[in-house]
Amino acid sequence: MAGLEAFAAAAAAVQLTQCGLEIAASLTKIRRKVLEAPARFAQYHRQVDQVVITARRIELNPSLQIPEVHSYISETLREVRSAQHTIEKFSNSSHRRRYWKAITGNSERKVIESLEGVNRTMSELCRFVEIISAERLNHLQGGVDYLVSQATERPSFASAVVPYRKRPEKRRKRKAKARSAAKNASRPRTSPSWMSTTADMPVSPKTGSHVVRGGTFIGCAFTTLGNTASGSYPPDIPDAPWMKGHIYENIKFVKPRGLHIGNTGPGSEGHEVINPDVRRGTGIVIGDYSDVGVKEESFGKMSNPAAHSN
Repeated sequence: MAGLEAFAAAAAAVQLTQCGLEIAASLTKIRRKVLEAPARFAQYHRQVDQVVITARRIELNPSLQIPEVHSYISETLREVRSAQHTIEKFSNSSHRRRYWKAITGNSERKVIESLEGVNRTMSELCRFVEIISAERLNHLQGGVDYLVSQATERPSFASAVVPYRKRPEKRRKRKAKARSAAKNASRPRTSPSWMSTTADMPVSPKTGSHVVRGGTFIGCAFTTLGNTASGSYPPDIPDAPWMKGHIYENIKFVKPRGLHIGNTGPGSEGHEVINPDVRRGTGIVIGDYSDVGVKEESFGKMSNPAAHSN
């Protein structure tokens, strides 16, 4: 595409990121000032976080800076600015704390309508970005499959391909089980300063398909504990995989670099993370990614911190 169109899309993404951050600050201000604010405000806060994450993806990914994405960004930006104006006006309307039920219905309606408008346009933008990301991933996977088939082809048979087989892991599993049995059940909780919140789906207190209990990992780099899949967004589309949740309990990491505890794929159920112990680690993400592309971008930032600034 033309350089001017790419620049316009990137500039709009930067503006969208800034507006999203300002809305998040205003929502936090409302929740602190207004007593008994509806629980849906927490949901809106997560939606605004998704606005910021998606905008940064577009800003940092030239393949997403196309006219169609720019059109979606422009529409989302209009809704976000409208919501920003309404929310800031509402949050500054009183200098003392008061109960939500005492607020006039008109003010509540305006705030809710503004945030719902952001949610609608944001859903359309996310869906379009996910489609583009899936197409790009499928294209790359096709190239990888071709290279693997060429590399594993038998010399004596032009069309014969050696099937891929995983190496035996019985010995590794026995060692992990022995380490797990030797560990104490109580672990100190990881300091919040070691954790990152770059994952674009929140952690929720649910249990699910796997249990990772005990074990020590030393010097691991760019490691994911969880399921990985790519598919359509949102998760209610029939062909989209539903990622099950897990329990992570009493696991220890020493000097990890790029550690992801969670799933990669749409429709994750959430996890339960109990007593994680991370020592002298960098780039720890506890949460889920909606697709592989987002995780790759985050891991890329971890491997090159100088290229990433908030």
